[in-house]
Amino acid sequence: MGYSEVPCKLCGVSFNIGRVRRPDEPYRAGWSPLCGEPAALPEDKNRDRQWENFICKDFVKWQRCKASTGCQDVKRVASVDPIMKNTGENGSDDGDGDDYVYESKEDDEPLEYTSDVTPKEEHSMGDIGSCTNEADDAFTELHGPAGHEDSKSVDDGVSSFTNGIELDSKRSTEDQQRRLIVDPSIKSPPSMARADSASDSNSSGSTDWDECQELEHLAGPGCEHASGYCGFNIRPEEMKGCTTLQCLVRKTPEWTSEPDDQEFEKSGEYYLSGLSGQMPSRDIGGPTMTPPRHGAEELYPDVNELGVPRPFHPTCFEIFTRASRLRTGGIDLAGLMGWGDLESDFHIDCSFPHHEAVKESSEQEWHHRRGDEWLAANPVLVPGLPALLRLAVSGHNSSFDDDAHGRPGSEDPFSKLPREIADEIFKLISPVDVAALRLAGLARFLAIESWYRLLSEEMPWLWEVWDTALPSFWATTTVSALSAEMKKEKAEKQRVATRKIIHRELPEIAESWDTENANGVDKLYAACGNEGLEETMVLPKDGTNWCRVYYVVKVNWKALKGLQNRERIWRDVEEIFRRIDGYRGEGRIA
Repeated sequence: MGYSEVPCKLCGVSFNIGRVRRPDEPYRAGWSPLCGEPAALPEDKNRDRQWENFICKDFVKWQRCKASTGCQDVKRVASVDPIMKNTGENGSDDGDGDDYVYESKEDDEPLEYTSDVTPKEEHSMGDIGSCTNEADDAFTELHGPAGHEDSKSVDDGVSSFTNGIELDSKRSTEDQQRRLIVDPSIKSPPSMARADSASDSNSSGSTDWDECQELEHLAGPGCEHASGYCGFNIRPEEMKGCTTLQCLVRKTPEWTSEPDDQEFEKSGEYYLSGLSGQMPSRDIGGPTMTPPRHGAEELYPDVNELGVPRPFHPTCFEIFTRASRLRTGGIDLAGLMGWGDLESDFHIDCSFPHHEAVKESSEQEWHHRRGDEWLAANPVLVPGLPALLRLAVSGHNSSFDDDAHGRPGSEDPFSKLPREIADEIFKLISPVDVAALRLAGLARFLAIESWYRLLSEEMPWLWEVWDTALPSFWATTTVSALSAEMKKEKAEKQRVATRKIIHRELPEIAESWDTENANGVDKLYAACGNEGLEETMVLPKDGTNWCRVYYVVKVNWKALKGLQNRERIWRDVEEIFRRIDGYRGEGRIA
């Protein structure tokens, strides 16, 4: 059969997503689509596969990035490996090396190179901080220069958001220099300011397959490598979970409930498997699930076969459950799996109206097209979104009352017009322009609360507006965290067994042994906390400026790749529900 990728049944995107890291990023910021995101791999695989989990130099010469892209190909060197500093000589880990935190301020990982990109240049290359300029430009087009008294408050609000994001997401050049470890055998990267300089990526010399596999491709600003998204266009924390998969599995007659089962698992015909951070090719086998819930460790999921587990991103399933609860008040697993069986034929599955970018990238190997990085962005944990939404909550924004009631002394020209004429004027401009006018203290007869209805109708996928539930455990945890907790659980079981033996066979030392080994496992995997919930925001019904919510989301839309992806997947789920309703009307789904 040959190499064949299995995509997510809900969103249509492959699990085999790669990222080409920048020269100034640690090893874990890049990964191969065949190995998976490091945070989505168990501890042992993170350690064992660190030397092969990267994007290789392209073997096909005409597909290689041109010299003008600023890319290069180099060998990995152990002396600069940010993981090896936490690994003993015998390969054992001290427990910290696998808990990688993207862009952490406390991160002391040595970087492989220093970059010639200044913070200002980096800002212009697509960082989320670019939303400052977009917001300012959009508002200036509507109301003139930013110095205008009525527009200043909105600009300040958006600027406070973007300035905070820049502080959280960037390391200063001085900080990079301080932590730099340079190996003399590695050629320094080409200057990012001179992206058309010569690059190892497009060398005219002959290169065999083995040599290409040993060379890591490092992204320049113009990288177009087909096996991974360019590190200059999307940050690793935005891609969190893009290679993680979970399955819905049909229960067997012997199935019994476990303490961590959710209500829909207890009452329905299907249950959720554990997670896996790597989806093998169809001709190799199936993924290994962590933890092996209900004994399901080795699974063989597919989207084009009947009666097999259905694979999906846990974040996509989170979107499905939210949309399902909004429609029916429950989670329609019977409808989802029935639809999956009826449309398991390859030709029917390929005809599903996914976004055009998904269709263009769906080849034998997922084609990582430049500009489509948002397809791999996490749609649940969206970096920057909570900070944006807090701007609209009373107590977090000093201009909240001015937005709602108008600024003292400001005039509202629309108040001088008959309401009928004002309404006709507003029909000629977009809702975001109307929102900008309202935030500038104009058109005060438009109630701030009216934007709640607009948000609910136009942006149902922005569940922070209407749903108070936090994201599920499975949508926010990682395989690395789960495997670490399983390791602790195993150690705790061994401690308990040893304690029984000590108390039975050596009672004279039992008390001292208990004192020395008193600390057990604090938590098991099912109750494992995760940092993902810190990246969520639930808007209170009272005290939220819904007009500002609408405005800041619209103005910063291009910077919020995860939110773009959430909308796309929500549309796919809506189409799935339309098909489920159709099949039910025909009596083909119970």
